[in-house]
Amino acid sequence: MGASGCVSYLFERKGIIEIEEAEEEQLMEVALEAGANDVENQGDGYFVVDCDPDSVQDVRETIEGAGFKIISSAAVLVPTTTAKAEGKEAEQVRRLIEFLEEYDDTDEVSSNAEFDEDEEE
Repeated sequence: MGASGCVSYLFERKGIIEIEEAEEEQLMEVALEAGANDVENQGDGYFVVDCDPDSVQDVRETIEGAGFKIISSAAVLVPTTTAKAEGKEAEQVRRLIEFLEEYDDTDEVSSNAEFDEDEEE
């Protein structure tokens, strides 16, 4: 284990807002006017809005006020680069993340591990 913040350069702090059941054009207009950086269509009416972490609450309130259904919103650490974990290594990384998340003194766990979607099931 390293010192606190020793790998922080691998992550970027962002405001992320998840929205469902939205029309892209309307959402894009409202979100960008509220100060969002980007709106990403994930398919099936599900969108992810990227904004400054300090303005996530203001952007959320504006989007919600326009009648959109918010799933979640938070300021999170997003990896700038990822490392693929496969097989036994992937299972070990998953167990470590789970252990850290359950540890009482842990506030938040961020990882740059990239797992194969087929293995996750």
